[in-house]
Amino acid sequence: MKAALLACIAVLPLSGSAAATPAVASLPWLGNFTDATVSDGGAPGEASEPGEASEPGDATWPRWLADDEPMCAADAQPPLRVRAEVAPSAGTETVVATLTGGVRVTSAEGLEVARSAGVPCVGTADALEILAVGTVFRERTIVLAITSGGRREQAVWIGVYRVGTAGGLDPLFSGVVETREDGVVRTGRITFLPGALIYRAPGHGDALWVFDPVAHAYTPRGPFDHEAEPHS
Repeated sequence: MKAALLACIAVLPLSGSAAATPAVASLPWLGNFTDATVSDGGAPGEASEPGEASEPGDATWPRWLADDEPMCAADAQPPLRVRAEVAPSAGTETVVATLTGGVRVTSAEGLEVARSAGVPCVGTADALEILAVGTVFRERTIVLAITSGGRREQAVWIGVYRVGTAGGLDPLFSGVVETREDGVVRTGRITFLPGALIYRAPGHGDALWVFDPVAHAYTPRGPFDHEAEPHS
């Protein structure tokens, strides 16, 4: 399996450690995310969609926050909205997202196609920064960029979703791509590959994640073997 992935990497544009050139200026941490429609602001007065927030202990809970951080007011942020083809069925869908309300996809007729839960608002810097719909190797994909944290520390993490079955959005992957602490900024990267991705958390090395069609998510497979990596 790994040999096949390395063969795919050999024909991709590489720069440094298996990193493709970012296709979206507002998402500099992503490689091979193309044909994107991006929203980084909402219309004032739009109502946020209700949703079920994750709880502490969930994989998406921002563990880097200090216990004494005050609550934030991210619910006052207008929803982000994108119109794009994102579901398997024909036609253009509307994707609406808020931090705590999650993501909701509706058809051109206004029928709900899929939705996902939001995340708790627990820090003064918490905000949904970007909603984007693009293509990852012929698969339409939804990406969220969320900032979490407070005055002392912030982190930007990416959530990757795809419209699944039975009215759900499959959460394919989430990971921190940037940290800010006392003026020090560390960045990471997510590079999509056919059936896999390479994730570099800030301050860490590259790790290989492979898509599991049963779990409908990317699963970690350990450090990426740079000795076997083809050179550009």
